[in-house]
Amino acid sequence: MANLRDLFAEADITREEYIGRKRALMASLNGGLPQPTYSEAVLVRAARLLADLGDLWAKATPTERAEIVAGLFAEIRVRDDSIVAATPAHDEYLLLIASATARGQVGGARPEGFEPPTV
Repeated sequence: MANLRDLFAEADITREEYIGRKRALMASLNGGLPQPTYSEAVLVRAARLLADLGDLWAKATPTERAEIVAGLFAEIRVRDDSIVAATPAHDEYLLLIASATARGQVGGARPEGFEPPTV
């Protein structure tokens, strides 16, 4: 909880993210489920990159675009100009995907074996 409060206090996460993560953590603790282990630094870095992705992408050279994509995804499969599968570069990114999917802000297919968090 202290790490989560620090992220919020330093404006690394929004109030909505703080509340969502706090509820998830409390539910995990109260339910007796093991706490997830992940690097907050990886998540914060990814969240910042995603928040600025539109501007970064518009200004980036093809080489820079390849670096951006490589930082987010280990593999992307495309068929008929559409993404049919994507593997995040880090397993921790699944938490960001779950959070965004739960809020309905991200479209697309879920990674295999991935289920969004329950409320």
